[in-house]
Amino acid sequence: DATVAIANDTWHTFLIGGPGKDPQGFFSTSLSPTLPTGFVWKKYIHSIIRASGAILAFQQYDDEMWLDTPVLDETQTAPGTSAVTITLESVPNRVQVRALLNIATNNDSTNHAVYLSSLDNADVAASLGAAPLGSVSEQTNAAATNVHGGEATVWTSTARGIRFRQSASGASDETYIVVRGWIDALRRQQ
Repeated sequence: DATVAIANDTWHTFLIGGPGKDPQGFFSTSLSPTLPTGFVWKKYIHSIIRASGAILAFQQYDDEMWLDTPVLDETQTAPGTSAVTITLESVPNRVQVRALLNIATNNDSTNHAVYLSSLDNADVAASLGAAPLGSVSEQTNAAATNVHGGEATVWTSTARGIRFRQSASGASDETYIVVRGWIDALRRQQ
């Protein structure tokens, strides 16, 4: 919106136009912005994130947005085996996206799985042998510090929320979640 100061936030980009108006770019923190006088239509392009006074640099491939420098968004110590709801600060706010993530765990459990899920889905326990399994998992024969990781995707809420659950958790266990980018489903609907 023309009256909004540039701040750290999610900025949705649009192409706007109207009778006798050349199409032009428009940025707003709202998905339903008030358009300038004379502009009557808008087309959503994608969302960008401004953090620490700068736009997070990215590469766009159709509806995929890949951060030039992935961001460590979450670190949890001893998260337990119940669901943990987290907010991914490095994906767009106010729009549901499919987050592209790296996840790593450092744990003392001999058999361990971590399951990531959307807040739209049922809260289901992570498992090594039953559905839904784990987004990342490891089975070992002896108790020792085990580090494992992998890639995962999960749909966020419009408030950037997701959840994860671990099948086992000790006092020194750590879980790390890095945002590599996101798939912008709203772009597909335009």
